[in-house]
Amino acid sequence: MFYPDQHARQSLAIKLGLPIHDHMQDWEYEVSDPKRIGDYLKLYDQSITSDKERESLMEMTLQSLEDLLEEDRLEEFAVYEKLTEERLIKFSELHYKTLNYWSSGNFKVSKYIRNIKKH
Repeated sequence: MFYPDQHARQSLAIKLGLPIHDHMQDWEYEVSDPKRIGDYLKLYDQSITSDKERESLMEMTLQSLEDLLEEDRLEEFAVYEKLTEERLIKFSELHYKTLNYWSSGNFKVSKYIRNIKKH
C-alpha cells in the first residue's frame, strides 16, 4: 500500500499548480486528471523529482488511467499505459507496493498492472 508524504504532496501541488488543503485525505486521487497525465510523466522524469514525489505522481497517473478506462477513452489509455508501463518496470522496486495494490484490486486498470508485474 502507498503511504503518501505530505512534503511531496506540497511540492507537487506547487509544481503542478494543484489545490491542496488539510481536508484532502486522498489528495493524489482527488486531484488526478487524465488531461494532465503528460504533465505527471514529464515531472516524473525530471532528475530533481524525489522518489516520494515519484510515488505520488505514479498514484495520480494510475488513477488517471483508471478514469480513462471508465470513460472509455481507449486510444488515450493505450498511449499513456505504455509510457506508464515503461516507468513502472524501470522503477519497480520504488513502486512495489503500488503495483501490488493496483494489481490486486478490482480496478479496470488492474489487469494491465498484473501484466506489468510479470516483467
